[in-house]
Amino acid sequence: TYDTLKPAIVLIDPEQLYVFGKGSYISELLAKAGYSNVMESKTQLPFLSIDRETFVSAAPELIIHSQESWNSTLFLARFPE
Repeated sequence: TYDTLKPAIVLIDPEQLYVFGKGSYISELLAKAGYSNVMESKTQLPFLSIDRETFVSAAPELIIHSQESWNSTLFLARFPE
């Protein structure tokens, strides 16, 4: 069920914390892979920019980002939380 899916977040732009929200196709894909888009419960918008506190409080187990040049080291340097 939806309640047993692992939390995930998809960053369109890691610098601006622009994410996929409710009703986006990516949410359907995440569910098929066993994850839920944590932004589904926080907004009615399909795309939005979030603040750092919202990102950290979402506590995703999986973070997917679209920037080829970003890697785990760069991401963790910017978001040590």
